Amino acid sequence: MSSQASRQERMSAPISEDEIKRLEAKYMVSDPNSAENKKKFREKQPSQFVDPCSEASKAAMKCLDRNDYDKSLCGSYFAAVRECRKIWSEERKREKREASKGIW
Repeated sequence: MSSQASRQERMSAPISEDEIKRLEAKYMVSDPNSAENKKKFREKQPSQFVDPCSEASKAAMKCLDRNDYDKSLCGSYFAAVRECRKIWSEERKREKREASKGIW
């Protein structure tokens, strides 16, 4: 198996709860569903973009800068960004489903 294939396999593997907590602590990933992030999302203008995972994204970019843009050295940072976005997306979908229950 090539290193590229094994890296791809690691990148797509699910992350355990313990790993998420470790990443949150290490990379200061904020909870995308925190009260502060929800407030920002509710108060934004319709065309305004709100990224609750911006802290994790910035940390990943800083890692790339430090490591001469070798993404293989920053895998855990990018895993934290993916997990944050996944949590945020799932929460938004859940909120939309709950909001639409009364319509039908």
